[in-house]
Amino acid sequence: MKECPVCKKTVMDDSNGLCMKCGWDLNYYHSGLTRFEEDRFKKKLKIARRNWNFLVSAVKENRALKKRFNI
Repeated sequence: MKECPVCKKTVMDDSNGLCMKCGWDLNYYHSGLTRFEEDRFKKKLKIARRNWNFLVSAVKENRALKKRFNI
């Protein structure tokens, strides 16, 4: 089993290489990357984490508003 670096969900090894929660490509290899590729990977991961956190926050806020206004 692996842990998704974006949403932290535990992912089974037979997941076809994608996190079923956030869609992150788990097949991205860390070994053998050039410095440029590693920097690009880190930027992509940072953006994906930021986007994921924004999405989770928006969903929580939406649920709270629905509860508050009985929708």
